[in-house]
Amino acid sequence: MDLEDKTCKTCSSEMTAISEAISEKVDFIPAKIIIIRTKRIKYTCTCCQTLVAAPMPAEIIDKGIPTDNLLAEIVAKKFIYHLPLYRQQHLFKTMGVDFSLSTLSDWVAAVVNALAPLAERLKILLLEQEVIHADETRLNILDNRRGSSIIHGYIWAYASSIHSNVRIIYYDCTDSREGKHAQNILKTFKDKLVVDDYSGYKALFDKYESIIEAGCFTDVRCKFAEIVKVVPYPFAQYFINESAKLYQIEDKLKLLTPEERKRGAKQIG
Repeated sequence: MDLEDKTCKTCSSEMTAISEAISEKVDFIPAKIIIIRTKRIKYTCTCCQTLVAAPMPAEIIDKGIPTDNLLAEIVAKKFIYHLPLYRQQHLFKTMGVDFSLSTLSDWVAAVVNALAPLAERLKILLLEQEVIHADETRLNILDNRRGSSIIHGYIWAYASSIHSNVRIIYYDCTDSREGKHAQNILKTFKDKLVVDDYSGYKALFDKYESIIEAGCFTDVRCKFAEIVKVVPYPFAQYFINESAKLYQIEDKLKLLTPEERKRGAKQIG
């Protein structure tokens, strides 16, 4: 921005720029749908009538209309921001396009299939780790095949340690909490597994000697916290207070190298 009149109001002399006054504001550009048109020149041989054109760029959905950016937006909204496809369908209508729910579902399935090799590779790398943390939680699933009814599934998370040189979280969505699902993922694992006391994990340790049980301290603390909520049992409160000290020590040591953590633990101990 600049002054229209650069004449001094005091003495009528021409004013000289000496600096800039800069201010910043946060703005928002609403999302919009655009059409990308790709033109490919076709060539023909005047002798044999062979017809050729430049190949189309590689796409997740061959000859499909969605770009990779559109597919990434749909998948991110669904799995990261938990926005169901039927709500995304309404949002797209406000932008002037009407994608059917089956179309959006097919697109998500295509992305899942395209990423399957990457997911499999991440699982292989995860199973090579010295430590894996595992946990599961119930998940409400909207089943349109049953009149938009809610069914209960489970999502299992398998994570590498924060001390690992690779950071991986592998998710597995299942229709039940049966221990067979954990066994299906971890049956080739051969090291320490950090889990709670769920029987589905216990079956792993009984069946596979190569998997070493490492109990989850947080789950142990939760049991004492539940006791304190009901009865102010002195030892339970003492355990919670001492746990807080352990967490403070952990915060100081968790970003250090294994050797530094070991030395630090000895000094604190």
